[in-house]
Amino acid sequence: MSKACPVATPASGASRPDGCGLTLRSVYCQSYGIQLKFSSVAHPQTNGQVKVMNQAIMEGLKKIISGARGAWVDELPSVLWAMQMTPKTTSGESLFSLAFGTDVVLSPEMEFPTLRTIVYKQDDSEEGLWANLDLIEEKRAEAHLRTLAYKKAMARIYNRKVQPRPIKVRDLVLRKAEVSDPT
Repeated sequence: MSKACPVATPASGASRPDGCGLTLRSVYCQSYGIQLKFSSVAHPQTNGQVKVMNQAIMEGLKKIISGARGAWVDELPSVLWAMQMTPKTTSGESLFSLAFGTDVVLSPEMEFPTLRTIVYKQDDSEEGLWANLDLIEEKRAEAHLRTLAYKKAMARIYNRKVQPRPIKVRDLVLRKAEVSDPT
């Protein structure tokens, strides 16, 4: 005999005590045909990327805010927007342009006319956006090639500083180094 499990309790959001294992989130997702996928939080590569991004956000907030502790909440959207619009050194493109295939128009450009906003035509813009969608994969591939070239240049600079040391008999040598488990 199977158990009937109508809906999970919204207050707890956890599994029901009767053992059916449904949560409010899973019931909601099932009703819209969404498949839930869970991943491990302890993924070393992405953890490092998240730390770097969080550090960049903190540095951006520190530049804007001086002493006012609660003001960071108001400034966070502008810092995140600036991070998405700023071209990255490695790829030469901004995150916004890689995602949407076009550059963003800044607020001051809307307020104070520039050549870019003066020559703007809505019809041409829509056609250009459709053309950019066709070319976005090429743009991403070029950004990837620039990233690889940047990494190669960084490796070349690093390797210039490395001095080879000959290993002699009876020298202590680390034979195998393993990455520690972050969990």
